[in-house]
Amino acid sequence: MSLVQACLHDLFKAQAGRTPDAVAVVAHNAQMTYSDLDRDTDSLAEYLRHYGVDTDDRVGVFMETCSEYIVACIGALKAGAAFMPLALESPDNLIKSILAEATPRVIITKQKYISRLGGDSSTHVLAIDGDQSWRGVNSGAHQPTVSASNLAFVPYTSGTTGDPKGVMQTHGAVLSSYFGRYKYSSCQAGDRVACNIFFIWEFLRPLLKGGTVYVIPDDVMFLPRSLTRLIFENGITEILLTPSLLQAIMNSADSETLRTELNSLRVVWLNGEVVTVSCLERAQDVFPKAALLFNTYSISETHDVCTVDLSTLPLDGKDVCPVGLPMDGVLVRVLPDGASNLAPFGTGELYIAGRGLARGYLERPDMDRQKFVHMDGERYYSTGDVAEIDSQGMVTVKGRNDSMVKIRGYSIYLGGIEETLKKHCDVLDTVVTVEAEVEAAKRLLAYVVRKPEATWRVDAKSGTSRDLRNLIERYLPHYMVPSRFLELEELPINELT
Repeated sequence: MSLVQACLHDLFKAQAGRTPDAVAVVAHNAQMTYSDLDRDTDSLAEYLRHYGVDTDDRVGVFMETCSEYIVACIGALKAGAAFMPLALESPDNLIKSILAEATPRVIITKQKYISRLGGDSSTHVLAIDGDQSWRGVNSGAHQPTVSASNLAFVPYTSGTTGDPKGVMQTHGAVLSSYFGRYKYSSCQAGDRVACNIFFIWEFLRPLLKGGTVYVIPDDVMFLPRSLTRLIFENGITEILLTPSLLQAIMNSADSETLRTELNSLRVVWLNGEVVTVSCLERAQDVFPKAALLFNTYSISETHDVCTVDLSTLPLDGKDVCPVGLPMDGVLVRVLPDGASNLAPFGTGELYIAGRGLARGYLERPDMDRQKFVHMDGERYYSTGDVAEIDSQGMVTVKGRNDSMVKIRGYSIYLGGIEETLKKHCDVLDTVVTVEAEVEAAKRLLAYVVRKPEATWRVDAKSGTSRDLRNLIERYLPHYMVPSRFLELEELPINELT
């Protein structure tokens, strides 16, 4: 089957046929073989079809990272649908807003989370850990016809207005990314791949090649000492980290201890933030000498774009690491400041075309026209990232040309936070900025001007405001809530701007 025709669930089923007794998933000291996972997802797919799920429908998934999460996603794919992750850290109002827009046929969750989903009777809710009626359902005669152009998953990403957008990713786009990554490092039977960060992108990639997915619990992922113990005790061979998490790991223990705990690693992917040369040099001191250390540049709207093996790349005189050459099927260009034509080299806003592009935004044709543009006979995504492409095609991301920042791997639109404060928190005017230059210490600071009727308070000494936090947490996930607030009578205006 060619890449153009392939679908994710078909490739998984083919792999399950080749290695039925191999361990597919390990989570919370329990494991599933490929045969177990294939059988359970077949049953769940038939259950979903019974509730009307069909091609390009959305199936919400609302739970922590666990083995049931993987079953839910693959089951949705086999039913012909796209799985739609719903983040547990999102406030209830935001979840309800997403559900109203996305109209999933079914939501798969756990019993303890059902109360957070509201009572929309048009959407069936399956508590996968309580209701066992989905197990053992035999496949019916009707099997959906799914092609590479059909939807595979719909992640929601934050935006400049504070309203998240659903990104419609197809099977073909995802597989184009996976096969691009396989050329750098292809998973195989025996590989132990630990997954948590960007979980919905990462867990399927090993399962199409016979690897074992080790699910890192959410309460372990950002505790460096717990995470390194998990790597050591399970003999993990591959993991994806954000640079700030890597920095925290390197600060958590002495080099000799880390060399022992990380000795099993053979492949490390860095993603989500700029990798500084100083961070890379420290990492090379503690990772095994034979380990491959990749820097990968990815965006929700384009999946993986560029990759480079940092372990052999000369970086003399540089402060930040490049993100690499474009993967197969990816075209990158820059739009220099003040120019109207895209250029293959130089510095400017990065534009991306190719097989990895999303179909667009769910129910947002206005955003499609703004961000997915046709130029020079190609359909491009305008990233908002400022990048340099050198004469060899090597891409280095320099920063942003809009209000998006990266903190601990999360993409955060400062404008979205500002709009939410003004819309819902009795704030007349506001500017949100990032404190600290060092990645690991970055946090959000909001300068706020109160409306006359506002009753919230800010502790001038500490910069904390329980009132404002309580208000904004109803509408934004925790990573978009400012750590500090500074109240002003009015925002200072620079005459030049």
